[in-house]
Amino acid sequence: NYPLGNKVDLVERLLDRVRRLHVASYLSVERTVDARRAKSQFLASMSHDLRGPLTSVLGFSELLTGGFEGEIPDAVRRRLVLIHRTGRRLLRLLSEILDTAKVESQTIELHLKRCAPAELLLQAVAEARRGRLYEDVPLVVDAAPGLSSVSVDPLRFPQALAHLINHVLDCV
Repeated sequence: NYPLGNKVDLVERLLDRVRRLHVASYLSVERTVDARRAKSQFLASMSHDLRGPLTSVLGFSELLTGGFEGEIPDAVRRRLVLIHRTGRRLLRLLSEILDTAKVESQTIELHLKRCAPAELLLQAVAEARRGRLYEDVPLVVDAAPGLSSVSVDPLRFPQALAHLINHVLDCV
């Protein structure tokens, strides 16, 4: 049995505590949003800063392996192929990190369009092949005729499928 004054005081203290918790919760959410934004900006910047030099390394290794500088010994060719493969894997990892950050920050944009499944598969295999210089693993697309079109992002879906293909090939 509390007197009425004590009950009013208890309710006021409870309301004050609820307000403080509400403000703390709001500030926590704001800090989380700011941290995610900073993380996305960092990943985008890091990805950009690493892609430039890595693209140059890939271009030069491909030129040298393709005979741009003339005949090269087999041992050097094998090293260049290894450099190129490793560079392509790093480039794929950078792309995956950046895409993951975009998904997490909900900034990835998808543009859905009706597409033929066989064409999507061919694009994915072509993308997977681009990253694999002198690869002995044959990639064959055998799609059943007459498949219904699907609604996907025609850029992102083959990209994602190519990532899956490359991960499988990395395990072979």
